[in-house]
Amino acid sequence: MLKKGHSPYDWQGYVVISRDFTRWSKPCRLPGNLIGPTKHAPLWLNSDWLLLPSSTEKGPSRITIEKLNVNTGETQLVNVNHTAAKITEHFLQPALIKYPNNEIHGYCRSNLANLYHFKSTDNGNSFSSLYRTDIPNPNSAFALLRAINTEGYYMAINPSHQNRKKLWVIFINWAGEKRIIHEEPNTDNDDLAYPALAMLNDGSLLLCYSVNQQTLRFSTIHL
Repeated sequence: MLKKGHSPYDWQGYVVISRDFTRWSKPCRLPGNLIGPTKHAPLWLNSDWLLLPSSTEKGPSRITIEKLNVNTGETQLVNVNHTAAKITEHFLQPALIKYPNNEIHGYCRSNLANLYHFKSTDNGNSFSSLYRTDIPNPNSAFALLRAINTEGYYMAINPSHQNRKKLWVIFINWAGEKRIIHEEPNTDNDDLAYPALAMLNDGSLLLCYSVNQQTLRFSTIHL
């Protein structure tokens, strides 16, 4: 899935399809005027339905979870409760992960110095209000990855309330316990931001991020 538009204010969602990862279809507009995922990957609910973690940035940034039936094109919007949010508070770029108990948990960045969390206990038909986590966030992008055969998931974060000088990878188990597994070196005091995580065939983690929003850097984390 991809975006078209000059800025997040006028993004339109498109999809391209490949059956062999070599040839790709022309971009087609997502049905129902969906924006699609704003940063993080969709989450499969079942063989028919996808959850698309999305957000809008017209006015205060707000989380919207979009549902798409990949067989019929049917769409639904599932709102996250923002009723307690002030107009100056922004929440955007959500990520979704499914727990072993089938709860769907979401995280998002904010301008309130921490990541925020929300969840669904009814398979994505409704979501809770947002609440503040103890994970620092200087209103920067983060990465989330659930690895196969692990008792939790990985998250790449800037562990600061103010800047992007530090970049950590942490592991969060299903009970919510956190531990640091990697601290990226930064001898030049650069801004390290916009991380992405992938699991390699040998079981190690690949961390990719931008340096001062000018170059990309990769690190391999052996677990």
